[in-house]
Amino acid sequence: MASSHWVDRQLSKIIERALSRYTRLEVRDYASLLHLSGEYKVSELHVDTGDWLANRSLRQLKLRDEGLLVLGIERTSGEFIGTPNGETMLQEGDNIIIYGRDSTVAELSQRQHGVTGDMEHLQEVSKTERVREAEKRLDEETG
Repeated sequence: MASSHWVDRQLSKIIERALSRYTRLEVRDYASLLHLSGEYKVSELHVDTGDWLANRSLRQLKLRDEGLLVLGIERTSGEFIGTPNGETMLQEGDNIIIYGRDSTVAELSQRQHGVTGDMEHLQEVSKTERVREAEKRLDEETG
């Protein structure tokens, strides 16, 4: 999604607004700041009714275990929550700005509420652990 020029412009506007509102950091090149390369992207996901994400706190979701970081949440009211903490609840209708591997974000966007979604989460955690181990081995070999 972030490879689309239109999406990139929209995400840049959202990130710029959040940074100017909540920080004093002046950022001109978001891609280099976030190390966007390869399969890592910044994406926006809409939380629908029945989604695995809906009505759960970030702590409960454990998205970091999948290698995903929630950068911000835009509520239906227009409120923007930059750098949400673990107690922040995702609500139906939220738009979340998320950073991680494109394939993981794509899977997350399709994940349904319930046991099936919980199993998919565990599979992604396992997959992420394998990727991290492979990256660590590669760093050791080339370092």
